[in-house]
Amino acid sequence: MNAGWAVMTTTTVAARPTLEQFLALPETKPAREYIEGEIVQ
Repeated sequence: MNAGWAVMTTTTVAARPTLEQFLALPETKPAREYIEGEIVQ
């Protein structure tokens, strides 16, 4: 007898900010950087 079950996963994808949106953000310390569509600090 085969006990069947399913695995469900949920992936949340955040929209990547544009360069213009990044430049509109206030400055922070340590500084944030915009690298390949991602903001890193």
